[in-house]
Amino acid sequence: AFAAGSGGGVIFALKSEHIDVAAELAEGTCAALADALRARPGNEPSFALLRFAPPSVTAPVSVLFTYCPENAPISAKMMSSSARPAVRALIEGASVELAKAVETQDMDDVNDDWLGERVVPAAHGEEDGAQAVRRPAPKGGRRIIRKDE
Repeated sequence: AFAAGSGGGVIFALKSEHIDVAAELAEGTCAALADALRARPGNEPSFALLRFAPPSVTAPVSVLFTYCPENAPISAKMMSSSARPAVRALIEGASVELAKAVETQDMDDVNDDWLGERVVPAAHGEEDGAQAVRRPAPKGGRRIIRKDE
């Protein structure tokens, strides 16, 4: 349903090494996502795919949330960490293009304004969010060559 363009979001839960749809969101806002995550029983990590519409963009974008509460059991945190690539592959396999992936331990820290700033490309002279390609430093670090004057 999400890939077809309907709905505001989907929450995925890990159940014994399977990824299940735990809930569907009618609205694509951070507040709706936070309410749905609070309504879930326990403190298990979850993944959420949100169709978010920043105010300055005409079309909504897809954002993947990895929610892992601080008080989650360590085994659940490890399972969530190792399942992240599988969830991304599942989403990309459904022909959903992700604009951003966000990790959080507390949904109270995330709001629509905060997410809008991270999803919309920065206006620092970069067109369409393109960034300058930076090459890694060569092995052994950069060498300074001094020229005698």
